[in-house]
Amino acid sequence: MRKLIIITTILLSAATLRAQGSKELINNHWTFSLGDASSMMGDFSHGTEYFTHFAKAATSRHSKSPTDPAFDDSSWQRVSLPHDWVVDLPYSAVASHSHGYKCIGWKYPGNSVGWYRKHLTVPAEDKGKQVWIEFEGIFRDSEVFCNGFYLGHERSGYSSFFYDLTPYIDYGGDNVITVRCNASTEEGWYYEGAGIYRNVWLHKAGPVMLEPYSLNLNCEDPVNAPEFRCILANESLDPAKVSSRIRFFDAEGNEVKSLDRKWSPWDPYLYTVRLELLYDGMLSYEYSCRYGVRDIVFSSSEGLSINGKPFKVKGANMHLDHAGVGVGVPDELWRYRILKLKEYGFNAIRSSHNPASPAMLDLCDELGMLVIDENREIGVNREQWSQLKNMIDRDRNHPCVFLWSIGNEEWAVEGSAKGLEIARRMNGFVHGLDPTRPSTYGCSRNITA
Repeated sequence: MRKLIIITTILLSAATLRAQGSKELINNHWTFSLGDASSMMGDFSHGTEYFTHFAKAATSRHSKSPTDPAFDDSSWQRVSLPHDWVVDLPYSAVASHSHGYKCIGWKYPGNSVGWYRKHLTVPAEDKGKQVWIEFEGIFRDSEVFCNGFYLGHERSGYSSFFYDLTPYIDYGGDNVITVRCNASTEEGWYYEGAGIYRNVWLHKAGPVMLEPYSLNLNCEDPVNAPEFRCILANESLDPAKVSSRIRFFDAEGNEVKSLDRKWSPWDPYLYTVRLELLYDGMLSYEYSCRYGVRDIVFSSSEGLSINGKPFKVKGANMHLDHAGVGVGVPDELWRYRILKLKEYGFNAIRSSHNPASPAMLDLCDELGMLVIDENREIGVNREQWSQLKNMIDRDRNHPCVFLWSIGNEEWAVEGSAKGLEIARRMNGFVHGLDPTRPSTYGCSRNITA
């Protein structure tokens, strides 16, 4: 099943048709500075230009804000990602207790806006490639720019998102990625930190690439007919020239034609999946991930079974932060936490109260830890649908995820007809996106009307 989405960017040279895609972690060599939520002039004059970035493209030079490529960030702090600037802030007895009494939020406008910049070189020989940037999570209310051009805005601190850099890149020259995030408003009632607290990736592709988060291996025939969507670099390209091949490799690296060994918490066996997209017979983009096959059945009389064996869930709720590093948790600390939970007898984690990080899910796949992946905000408006869909599309190929949670303890709607209708709609939406898993809700009282 293939649906092609045509996006016009730039024309391709013949050399591009031989280009192979890549994915690069770009967590190092960022600069950081606090801004100011109380004053636009104090916030590096961002938004004070006559034509703002909402009015005209690439007008940052008029305000000389950090979105201008010529802005001098030499005095800014050098940081590597993941980064949480709240860890270094002072404490106050009048600060938000949910956020650890740290001086962050609306009471502290001088601490609640953060600016990040990264200088990025894209080789001249990459001209003609599609270039995308992926942010796994920014807390929160982020705006992203490339070479002074506004790319987009993500309000939630827990959604992952992509931006197409292709039209804005100076190939062979210096490119500046600028991120502004505003943590004045809390999303949760627990420590949330602030900043680019998850990984950032740079993706490159030839004329055809995989639409972000569109690969679905939990379909009827993932080995022979995986579901996915493609993006073509421009409208002059012929969709009929797009082809694909999918290959599976066992844990020893041998290519296999069938996925006979099952994944389970007691035997977390993973295959490597390699999806290759070709244009006119030439490799354009390659996407790899690990994948496990398992049978999970919920029964009102028999309970939960995994691969035909009864299984009792011994779960823990786990927030996203860790002592000493805040929410900027390195992968090895996730490994340490998961292994400790297993040592204490746990076999499942509920990602309280937001979608889990991709790094955590990768490790739960590897280590055999089940996960309830939890949506942050309950509701049925367009923004809330988008956040819920983003979580499911991104995480549905993880064998560790065995339940979706639509939300947690929404007192204003629990026990009401409104709440019941919202929950029904959300459950229907979840099952339409992923009919292979049940959904749940962290209810603190009777939800029936």
